[in-house]
Amino acid sequence: MKFYKTSVLLTISGLLLLIFQSCGLEGDGAYTKDGTPLPDNLSKIYIEATTTEVREDDTTISITIYNRTASDIKGWTLSFDAVFSVLDIWNAILSNSTGGSLVITNEPWTDDIPAGGSLAFSLRCPGVLGSDSIQNCIVNDIPADIIIDGTVHQD
Repeated sequence: MKFYKTSVLLTISGLLLLIFQSCGLEGDGAYTKDGTPLPDNLSKIYIEATTTEVREDDTTISITIYNRTASDIKGWTLSFDAVFSVLDIWNAILSNSTGGSLVITNEPWTDDIPAGGSLAFSLRCPGVLGSDSIQNCIVNDIPADIIIDGTVHQD
């Protein structure tokens, strides 16, 4: 009887996996967090910025760095042009903020981004994240495309 229950469970699990694969839901990095399909020519390292909370005077943004290369990223620096200043940051270090350019580096506990993996940090800024709030992203001297609240921007 126990074998029978296990077989049924495995069959149901296999069916669910098949459904997830058919719908594109099996975490292969083919979709943004909001379900928008990624373009085929998206850079191997890309950024996704998502608004997580909007308050009266500020916004909290989650920024995820995706590494679709075959190699781990050991220690990272993200630089970009922004139309906002940073009020607070979590799981990363704001290394430089001059003239609308931001440089953000890893904390000791967030230094590696595995091959095929990602790493997220958050920041709080005044105002609201707009579709052109972040531009010219570079990760460790490599240009990176950016997705802002589901909209893909390729430089």
